[in-house]
Amino acid sequence: MPGFTVSCCWQAVKTHIAIVQTIPVNSFFILLMILFKYTVPLY
Repeated sequence: MPGFTVSCCWQAVKTHIAIVQTIPVNSFFILLMILFKYTVPLY
């Protein structure tokens, strides 16, 4: 269900932004790598 997926992704983005606002910038890159790792299929 595309709508459900978009809703979940948007919620994740908002949560991510809220977290980023409370942590140092270098932690942002670590979090970004984690998100990238989980959103891109690994073969």
